[in-house]
Formats: sequence, structure tokens, C-alpha cells
Amino acid sequence: MARKKTNPRRIPIARKDIDTNAVVEEAMKDDLIHAWLLTADALISLEHINPDELSGLADAVNRYIEKGSKQGKEEIVRAEKIVATKKPRVNPNYVRSPYDLEKFKKKVERIALQTGLCVICLGLESTGKFSEEDLKRIFFAADLTLAEIDSGVNSYENIQNELLKKVETLEMLKNV
Repeated sequence: MARKKTNPRRIPIARKDIDTNAVVEEAMKDDLIHAWLLTADALISLEHINPDELSGLADAVNRYIEKGSKQGKEEIVRAEKIVATKKPRVNPNYVRSPYDLEKFKKKVERIALQTGLCVICLGLESTGKFSEEDLKRIFFAADLTLAEIDSGVNSYENIQNELLKKVETLEMLKNV
């Protein structure tokens, strides 16, 4: 009699084989870079700034981050409202199979990205160049781009290439 195939989603994983710290570190590795790409694309596409001003804004936000600003609970909640984030709930205790582990990794990556967007939002706000409505529009556009990435229509590499082309075009126009 033929043996029934085991569903690969139901193969159990031992708790000792799950390294949640490694998952978090991996998610945090690229979260701020991806958040910057989404934000820069939104800033340029909404014509809030030109590509020439982007490095100055990035420096201002980096100074805000390096300064070690004590983001209070109220600041973080306000930034989450502006960015319009809904953080998924994660619990490593529910990881029982490779499929569950992949879902856990994706949720942790999403949380890291949204946290990066919130930090960038607070940094942009600290520059004084953007109103709350401007920031809402910027991060709504970033969320739309993120939805394109999730659906496979766009990618971070594509966004990066487009931004580089816009900067190169601007440099060529300056030299004319």
C-alpha cells in the first residue's frame, strides 16, 4: 500500500532549532535601507524635494538618529499614526513548522521596516520642512510602493536604480 505524503507545512521544528535573535538581526539588517528607499521615492515622486536635496535630508535624519533622541511613547505613537502602521503580532511560541517560521520571519521583517519608517518620519519632522499632512502624504505614497513590492510588481533594486537615474539626470542638467 502506498504511503501518504507528508505535508511539508506540517513537519515539526524543535524549539531549540528556532533562533529568534538571528531572525530579528536579519530583519534589522536591511530595514532602514529599505525604509529610506521607500521614503526617498515618495519624496521625489510627490515633488516635495528634488533629488539634489535628498542627501541633505538624509544627513539631517541621520543626525537626529545619532543624537540618540529619547523617543517617548507619545512620539512613537504619533509617528505610527502618521506612517499609518499596523504592526502584526508575533509570537515565537507559535512557530511549529518551517511554514510557521517563514511567516514569523516575514512579520518580523515588516515590523522592522515599519519601525524604520517611523524613525525616518520623526527625523523628517525634526527638520521643520514638512507639515503633518505632508508627512502623511509621503508615507501613504511609501505604503503604496511597499504594496507594489509585496505584490511583485516592483522591487527595492528597481527603486534604487530609478533614484540613481534621477540623480544622474539632475547632475547632467546642472552641467549644461
